[in-house]
Amino acid sequence: MLLIGEISGSIVEQGSASNTIAQKVEQIAQMAEANSRASSDSAGSAQELRSQASNIQRTVAQYQV
Repeated sequence: MLLIGEISGSIVEQGSASNTIAQKVEQIAQMAEANSRASSDSAGSAQELRSQASNIQRTVAQYQV
């Protein structure tokens, strides 16, 4: 009977650990998705800055010192 109790306790402990791991994996997936969105936003911002810099260069090129 003692062995059955130990096995039962181990099963409960493993179940709890499995749930914790699943939660952590879900958190990692959410963080990866958020990072992906942030990277995409950064790329869009960089493209906008390049466009603005190009416009400024064209405007400044019209003037001569």
